[in-house]
Amino acid sequence: MYEALKPWSGNYLVWSGLVPDFATCEGRRIFLKQNEEVLFSKGVDSVKLDECDYQPSSATPWLFPLASEFPSGLDGEQMHSLFGVLYQQTLLEPFRNRNLRTWGLVRNSHALAAPLPYLLYSDSYSHRNYVRGLVTAGFTGLLWTPEVRDAGSVEELCRRVETAVFSPMTLINCWEMKNPPWFQVDLAKNNGDEPMPGGEQATASIRQLLELRMSLVPYLYSAFNEYRLYGTPPHSRHDLGLAERSQSPGN
Repeated sequence: MYEALKPWSGNYLVWSGLVPDFATCEGRRIFLKQNEEVLFSKGVDSVKLDECDYQPSSATPWLFPLASEFPSGLDGEQMHSLFGVLYQQTLLEPFRNRNLRTWGLVRNSHALAAPLPYLLYSDSYSHRNYVRGLVTAGFTGLLWTPEVRDAGSVEELCRRVETAVFSPMTLINCWEMKNPPWFQVDLAKNNGDEPMPGGEQATASIRQLLELRMSLVPYLYSAFNEYRLYGTPPHSRHDLGLAERSQSPGN
């Protein structure tokens, strides 16, 4: 779709590729035509919108200059702010056209995306920041989740999974590991198929946490239904409940 999309893209390449102007109807149409053929016509029911965030501090950022120009009239600064929301709106069209529900991930979002069925996530990987983000994000109207990618110990792995279990999506994304992290937390040993001592107990602990998550499904379904009907974000509802309990006598 390169040549067809080129007139409807920004005037700077990123990672040798075009940055589509999703603020234009034609840019969306061309992009979706290709994705209909390779994804949605084959029954793909969810998408992860990666590498669409502003990354000025990264060594190899997905980044276009703030002075970039786009056919819609947006400049680079405006497009960096809006790109994630426009991307979500664009990739939601195939599901709406089919009257299908979907639930996806995105790396760039803000308050204007609160009604859209995408979850903001971060690669920062500081567990302290993840906990802080999880208990406060709901008050912004955004859905946000940490991810479990690796850990320095079984205890850290369990703590990270605990945090994920109480987020809108339990995201275990160990893309660097050949085996599950509860088989072996050490990356090199994991990829060498070397089990860790106590792996069976680690597996049992993680299974218990995931079973806890599954027991919450009726609650989560109700919370997300309220989100769809009334706009109350699921984890802000949870945060408010915690706040009410913490202020009750004896706490």
